[in-house]
Amino acid sequence: IVIPKINIEVPYFTGETEVTLDKGAWHRKPEQGNPVIGGNFILSAHRFELGLTPARTKAKSPFFNIDKLQIGDEIKIFFEGKWYGYTVTKKYDVPPTALYIERQSVEPKLTLYSCSLQGAAVGRSVIEATPAF
Repeated sequence: IVIPKINIEVPYFTGETEVTLDKGAWHRKPEQGNPVIGGNFILSAHRFELGLTPARTKAKSPFFNIDKLQIGDEIKIFFEGKWYGYTVTKKYDVPPTALYIERQSVEPKLTLYSCSLQGAAVGRSVIEATPAF
C-alpha cells in the first residue's frame, strides 16, 4: 500500500493478527473483497506501537497519520502483480464496537482503519476509498 500524502509505503499480509500487524498492514477478511473481485477490501494497521528505537516505532506504526488523509487523496495498492488506484471518499471515527465497517459491500471499496491515537478502547479512525479507474 502506497499513500503519497502521508508518506506511507508498507506491505500488507493475510493471516493471524499477531504476526501480520508487526510486519505492516493486515488484509482483513480477504474473502470479502480485493481490487479484482470488488467488495470491501479491508486493510488495518497499527496507529502507534512503540519500538526499541524511534525508527522501529515509525516502522511499527504505519497508520500514525491516517487522520491527515482528506477527501480526494490517492491510495495505491499492489495486488497480484498489478497496481490499483483508489480515491478517498469518506473519513470518520467510530467506537471500538463498530463492526459494520468490515461488512461486505456490493460496491467495490477500500476500507483502511486503525485505532485512535488514544488507544483501541477509545475507537477507530476509518478511511473509505473507491476505485480511481
